[in-house]
Amino acid sequence: MPALILMDIDMLVLNGKELLTMLRIDEEMKGVKIVIYTTSKLTSDNHFAKSLNAGFITKPHYVNELHNLIQKLLIESRLVR
Repeated sequence: MPALILMDIDMLVLNGKELLTMLRIDEEMKGVKIVIYTTSKLTSDNHFAKSLNAGFITKPHYVNELHNLIQKLLIESRLVR
């Protein structure tokens, strides 16, 4: 099982919202930390991600912002000290 999934909302085959929903329903995957990394600036997309316990970062961003969020999520999972 992955420690963290970094994904976009706009993907070629499967919509990121659909995938996030599927992951949260799956018993084995629902505890995996997920970060939505997207160009979407829609408040509704941000709220959707947060409602399913996923981080949300809008591109472009500062590298430190992405790094800090990933570090925080991995620490919460006790995978990094």
